Amino acid sequence: YFNNRNEVEKQREIERKALSGMLSESEQNIQVLRKSLAYLSLVRDSSDYYIRTKKPYKQFSFWKGLNPPTLASTAFKAAQMANVLQGLEMETLQCASATYEGYEDISKQETTYFASITNKIGSPEFSNAQYLVILFNYSYDLIVSMEESIVQTEKFNQKLKTLISDE
Repeated sequence: YFNNRNEVEKQREIERKALSGMLSESEQNIQVLRKSLAYLSLVRDSSDYYIRTKKPYKQFSFWKGLNPPTLASTAFKAAQMANVLQGLEMETLQCASATYEGYEDISKQETTYFASITNKIGSPEFSNAQYLVILFNYSYDLIVSMEESIVQTEKFNQKLKTLISDE
């Protein structure tokens, strides 16, 4: 009886730590996403301005690099490895899955953009105007994905907070 009870307590402690780790990780990811959103909104709006006005430019004053968000997933992976997710209800699992798939989608968009642009840089047929259009589309698409990801992550956080408070 005591051995079983100790094992149950150990498992509960692992679950608490895993859930708290995922909550902390997702809260950090929201901060990273909001910071990236602010910058990408500037990039989108500035690109749009130069495209619409067709003002001459040599370099873009708004440009500080792509600054893609670096989103963490180590707490989620650790929870998977510790089999903590198996004990969660289906709705929470779906929410977790949607959250982390959203992070992966953002990363895939960045990779696609890098691939589409890097082989064209420096070629004579690739103008700054073309680059601005690609930059505008990239920032617009990424902003939409990030906004959706923030909403999904906040939903996941609520589920995690409920689970943590119930224990």
